Amino acid sequence: MTLDARRPSDRRVGTASVPGLRRLVATAALCAVSGLAWSSPSATVLFSSGEVHAVSAKGEVRELKTGAQVDSGETVQTGKGRVQLRMVDGAMMALSEQTTLRLDDYRVASAPGGEERGFMSLVRGALRTISGSIGHPRAEEYRLDTPSGTIGIRGTEYTAAVSGDDALEVGVIGGRVAVCNDGGCVDVPKGFTALAPNRSVKPAVSVKPLVLLQPGNAAAVAAIPTEAATPVAEIPSSRNTPSSGEHVSQFLVAAMTPPVAGAPVTGAGAPADEDLLPPLPGSAAVGSPSGVGAGGQNAPIVVVAPPAASPSPSPSLPPPPAPAPAPAPAPAPAPGPSGPPAPPTPPTPPTSPTPTVPGPVPIPLPDGNVTLGLVWSTDKGEVASGLTQGKAHFNPTGGLLDADNPATGKSMLEKGRPTDVGVDGVIGWGRWSDGQSKVKGTSNGKGVGNGNLATLHYFAIAETPTGPVTGAFSSMASTAPTVQSDGKLVAVGVVNGAGGSFNASLQLQLGGRASYSLTVPVAGQTFSLVGVATQTSASGFSGVSLISSTGSGCQGGCTGSLGNNVSVIGQIAGAAGTRAGVAYGFDSRIGNVSGVIIFKR
Repeated sequence: MTLDARRPSDRRVGTASVPGLRRLVATAALCAVSGLAWSSPSATVLFSSGEVHAVSAKGEVRELKTGAQVDSGETVQTGKGRVQLRMVDGAMMALSEQTTLRLDDYRVASAPGGEERGFMSLVRGALRTISGSIGHPRAEEYRLDTPSGTIGIRGTEYTAAVSGDDALEVGVIGGRVAVCNDGGCVDVPKGFTALAPNRSVKPAVSVKPLVLLQPGNAAAVAAIPTEAATPVAEIPSSRNTPSSGEHVSQFLVAAMTPPVAGAPVTGAGAPADEDLLPPLPGSAAVGSPSGVGAGGQNAPIVVVAPPAASPSPSPSLPPPPAPAPAPAPAPAPAPGPSGPPAPPTPPTPPTSPTPTVPGPVPIPLPDGNVTLGLVWSTDKGEVASGLTQGKAHFNPTGGLLDADNPATGKSMLEKGRPTDVGVDGVIGWGRWSDGQSKVKGTSNGKGVGNGNLATLHYFAIAETPTGPVTGAFSSMASTAPTVQSDGKLVAVGVVNGAGGSFNASLQLQLGGRASYSLTVPVAGQTFSLVGVATQTSASGFSGVSLISSTGSGCQGGCTGSLGNNVSVIGQIAGAAGTRAGVAYGFDSRIGNVSGVIIFKR
């Protein structure tokens, strides 16, 4: 018998010694604790179109398709293409064409209170982002480097663009950001722009409004005095210490959620406006955004003239199809040499015409109290929306004709001319080509929207869920998207053209969420809305979206128009929660885009 005279500590197990295994286990444990091993990818591709690639630190190039993952150290490059990324901390980012973004070090903490980083470099091009959890509460954990300055977040949503000569332009859509370089730092509030020609010149903050609607043949008309649009070195502050700005809200849902407040009032302690759209029972109303900048100023939305060419929408319901002609009677066969002739085939009675109703088999909702989801605009260009209860009246095909306030009996909507009508017994939907609003909806914290209508999209629900709702929903119908500019309808899309999906996790109490991805084709391009909505009632939700377009519609930024940058409001329908209605509305370069999408589970 042969004995192994080596010490037990030197004996090998397989090809590794015991000390080697111990070192390997210790190294793996250290890496796991520090978050360097087995870490999640830094980003996931939500949408990719055209030329989009990732370049590794070793120079390896790979194409990025929807669902692909990007790690720290990799660089995302777009040519003639666009890409949307969901970062590991819940942040969302949209890259325009000819953009290069390097993820220098982007990772979340592996344990509460651990180290995390959100370090990136925008080498060229333009992006728009909604920040996630990184940087809250420690702002030093997030930065975006550019050739002419570094951006630190003090808010939720901004754009950044690096021109061919490396000049930096930063526009703040929500919250605040800080822009710093060798010349100094500036604090940039919502609706303002910072410009840095190079790294040695201190960025200048422009008080001019962020232009959202800017056709090439129209001059933008701002709603603030002209002298306020001059660049200034920095925003003055009444405090002796530098402003800390608005921090990123906790996690993505809170960052994308409007503040909860009561209905707007006319003054301190004043009662609510009786003409306001009544809120749903137990709902959290969308309040006005908090003041930003000195004096709480907000940059206004720019209003411009509509494009010259404007297709005319159909003024009424489409005519029903002509009845199908009755087939000719089959000729009787010639008599044979024996037997009686066969009797002639009786003629087929003509079929009755059926109304054109998109979607499933029409089962109209009964007149009475319903939950309504509304988004509309007036001939004055005001945009409003809301989830409410109303006493509704429908025509024989299920189209909404009018709605009254169930508590007061006052008219809310009247003289409607419904089109794009769809019903299935659980939920109804459509849009109006004419009508009047007698109430005010929510728009950037103010009650507006009473008057003659330019557009109105609605969904109506007879019964809402009696318990929590969790599951995946897919689109089954939609109204034709509309584009309104300065109170005039300038474009109409296709019925059932808009669509998408969402995953809901709604509780009996507030605190649930719904992640969604919508597409809206209209005016020769397709808009994409991606976001996470927050529960606002037992079965309702609203959210701020990252909005992009395959055309020029979001050049300069697309923002939600349903109040405080909200672009999506929705409601689950049916006792078992098998249907849902979602109304959307946002400002784009071509005008205000709105519509309704219906979902099934």
